[in-house]
Amino acid sequence: RHLLLHQGDALGARGADPDESRDIVDALRPFGSCAHLHAPELSDIQRSDLAATGAHVHEQPFALSDTLSHARLVVHLGGSGVASHALACGVPQLIIAGHIEQELNGAAVMRAGLGTVIQAYNPAARISPKMIVQLLEDDALARRAIDAGAEHRVFLQGLVRQNKSPLEKFERAALALMGLQA
Repeated sequence: RHLLLHQGDALGARGADPDESRDIVDALRPFGSCAHLHAPELSDIQRSDLAATGAHVHEQPFALSDTLSHARLVVHLGGSGVASHALACGVPQLIIAGHIEQELNGAAVMRAGLGTVIQAYNPAARISPKMIVQLLEDDALARRAIDAGAEHRVFLQGLVRQNKSPLEKFERAALALMGLQA
């Protein structure tokens, strides 16, 4: 099982601070061939540095549903797409949140006991190899993620059988909270 870093093109949205991206490079370096990443916002030198450790650097985005099934941990920016794929695949998450949506997704992941969040906008926040090792070696975290993934897949299959999308269910719940009919 491997460590997956999927940061799309959004690291620059965190401010493109070289120290922030250097933290993730330094944190991933010890994992060598176990690391698979798509992080186009990293410089060519940073990507080459990680590739030299044996990391698998993907220039093109990879299919999350295929790749996540082999991951022990996914490190990402906290977007709903990657977070929901990781949930459905039963993979613990380390979220590097740079804005409110990512922070809210990260908070939900933490409340569910399925990972942790780092506030990228906090100058004191750091990512370390030790933090990643702790998450990778946390068997209880892995078990919770696997169980939550199985439960979520059953939920999604139920929606498919009812010809309903998760968005429709969310919309009905939101309307009910506002006291309106769906």
